[in-house]
Amino acid sequence: MQTTAHQSHNLRVISILYFIIWGAIGLFLPFVSLHYRAIGLSGTQIGLINTISPLMGAAGSTLGGILSDRTGRTRLLIAGATLGLIASVLALSAVRVYGFILVCAGLLTFFQTPILTLLDSTTLRTLGPRAGEYGRFRMWGTVGFVATNALAGFMLERTGIRAIFIAYPLGLTVFLAASRLLPEQALYIFTSPFKGIGQMVKRASWVFFALSIFILWFATTGSGGFLSLTIKEYHGGEGLVGLAFTVAAIAEIPFFFFSALILERFGAARLMVLSFAGYALRLFLLSLVRNPVWFPVIGLMQSITFCPFLVASVAYANDQAPPGLKATSQGLLSAVTSMASMAGSFTAGRLFDSAGPAGLYRSMAWVAALALAVFAMSRIFIRKTSQEGVINEFEQPTREST
Repeated sequence: MQTTAHQSHNLRVISILYFIIWGAIGLFLPFVSLHYRAIGLSGTQIGLINTISPLMGAAGSTLGGILSDRTGRTRLLIAGATLGLIASVLALSAVRVYGFILVCAGLLTFFQTPILTLLDSTTLRTLGPRAGEYGRFRMWGTVGFVATNALAGFMLERTGIRAIFIAYPLGLTVFLAASRLLPEQALYIFTSPFKGIGQMVKRASWVFFALSIFILWFATTGSGGFLSLTIKEYHGGEGLVGLAFTVAAIAEIPFFFFSALILERFGAARLMVLSFAGYALRLFLLSLVRNPVWFPVIGLMQSITFCPFLVASVAYANDQAPPGLKATSQGLLSAVTSMASMAGSFTAGRLFDSAGPAGLYRSMAWVAALALAVFAMSRIFIRKTSQEGVINEFEQPTREST
């Protein structure tokens, strides 16, 4: 299928928006936990923030996906969420009472998550049958993250951590202006979005997929939320924090660029196995580290952990959804990971306080290994008990040309 001039224009706009939004996130997300620590919050308190926030993110992403599918007003929804996100960031910068911090952090995630979900669903809809090329456009988000995060840590060592509350809203304002160029989506009429969701989640392949992802994301985001604090615990500075996240992001670029070929060659199922096994090994290695200079080195494993996970999971969720529920399906996937983050973050906070960074990462490595086992057993179960057509649904987006 050839790309029309209109599609090419829309895809260029989407690439720019990925670059801007992830560039803005790169100025904020890796460092916000350092702000929490600086104002005196404990690991358990930070874990609770990281528990409440994903719950709000799950609600925001699911609601945003449903509204987009039902109204087709994706551009308006993204603009509204961006304004709400800016207000939430500014409010978070001003509060010191823990209860208010929880509320502001929850609202921040409520508005941030649907922006990313709707941008993903817009990319997939614009690509149409070429949805396997999603990674090439999501790659520009990684480039944006690298462009800002590479210098942000060293700048914060000179300006102070509160500068993130200036930089992030400024980046979001640029994104808001650029989002006016985003194409609106074709509108599909469904009598009830919940009926379509019900049909989708009743599939055995989806249930096992969601369960294994929940377990994996319990381990990875719960422990990942404490990477910055771990580096500080081992006497690394903000510059090293920024470097660790930058190196991990750079490692994503080659995979995303060739993601369509990789997905077609190996299939979504094999990429998921690679991701699960890679995360288990990555978390185990993090548990062994005592010198903070090793954290950027281990970050290179991003190319065999997060990258295959994102490409395979997005392709699968898109393939499982009916034509009128593409955005809703991506929202549902985001909701699964958000709920896992909610559970994992609180557990990670308690482990960080009681067992230290090494105990936290060692425990989460075992959880990631459990996720791999669940996914592997689910594949065996489905192959034995389902018809061949159900099995092929998982690999269909990557096998059509073979």
